[in-house]
Amino acid sequence: MASLVQDSTASASTSSGTAYNVFSSNTTIGNGVLVAVTEAYGGGAGDTVTALTSSIGTFVFIGRSNTNTGLAIEFWYCASATGAAKSITVTWASSPTWTACAQEWSSAFSAAGSVNATTGGGTTASASVTPAAGQLAVVGCVSGNFITANPTTPWVPDTASSYWNGGTSGGAGLAHQIASSGSTLTASWSIVNSQPYDGLGAALTFASSLPPRPKGLPAAVRRANNYFKRESGLWEPERGFVVPRAA
Repeated sequence: MASLVQDSTASASTSSGTAYNVFSSNTTIGNGVLVAVTEAYGGGAGDTVTALTSSIGTFVFIGRSNTNTGLAIEFWYCASATGAAKSITVTWASSPTWTACAQEWSSAFSAAGSVNATTGGGTTASASVTPAAGQLAVVGCVSGNFITANPTTPWVPDTASSYWNGGTSGGAGLAHQIASSGSTLTASWSIVNSQPYDGLGAALTFASSLPPRPKGLPAAVRRANNYFKRESGLWEPERGFVVPRAA
């Protein structure tokens, strides 16, 4: 089973197009990396990331939630790190300031999907996802004001139950769990007062959790070969050549 190697909680706002350290230590080559990128009141409604680059490796877009004005959260992942690094550079369409949380896992990822975006307003922000058993379920939110409480067990908030609140307003959170079944999972964060929020959930498959490929020939082929040998008196070596059996 894959395990969390390191994660991070955003600690500063960064200009669009500027590098930002999402980890305290360099990643290990071959590990999978997930990044949640957020903006809080930095751009217009519907703002999007136009590029995410990093020496860690190639990142692929998973999904976004950006309905409320000035709020946006996007998930990106690197299936298998190709470099030992700790920073990413994110460029947004409207050049707002941004921040990010990240996770490094001991296994590569083979796929990401089951994306669900939520949006709303109030003193509670929520996000949900419907994973398959054994998948990594990840949820995040970005709020128009400070977050005061994280999702509870079995959710595991990033970095010692922490969340990010920046400046005079705006907050973001990220949490995960390994799904024990294929049911819908929902997480909630508390907000200091009634504010708009955008939430996002996604499920990722660990490469190490895929079933092993069977070795050798399929059973049906082995049975056919055995019958052929018995009936014909011929011997069939591994490479498929048929030669007479010695007298």
